Amino acid sequence: MRETPSAVRFLAGVLAGVALVLACSDDSPGNVDAGTCDCPAAEPPISGRVVIVNSTVVIAGGSSNGESAVCPQGAQLLSGSCTTPDINPLRDVTLQQSGFYQSVTAVAWRCEVKNNEATPVTIKVSAICLMPSS
Repeated sequence: MRETPSAVRFLAGVLAGVALVLACSDDSPGNVDAGTCDCPAAEPPISGRVVIVNSTVVIAGGSSNGESAVCPQGAQLLSGSCTTPDINPLRDVTLQQSGFYQSVTAVAWRCEVKNNEATPVTIKVSAICLMPSS
């Protein structure tokens, strides 16, 4: 059995590479040139379409309660959070459950919190929502 010399295989590879470069050069028609992007945007810019929805609930001392922040109709929920409205309040609360839910009429972020203190605590639930393009 006869084997093709390495030099022949090398030259064949070089010729294939040159042919590929010439086929994809800038001498192609303008509609296939990857150097310019003149196609319409697939979606409008996100700026101005991201909204934050907040909702609060007061939880009595020693009890549990929940609250939801609901995105506007047609919006897509991106994320959410459960916190107190004040920065670093040092409150003794336990986050029991948090997450998103979707029903026929709403997309929301929900938080279930237990207040371990004797005094009432205010909890803030936030949802970050992406509004549909208009």
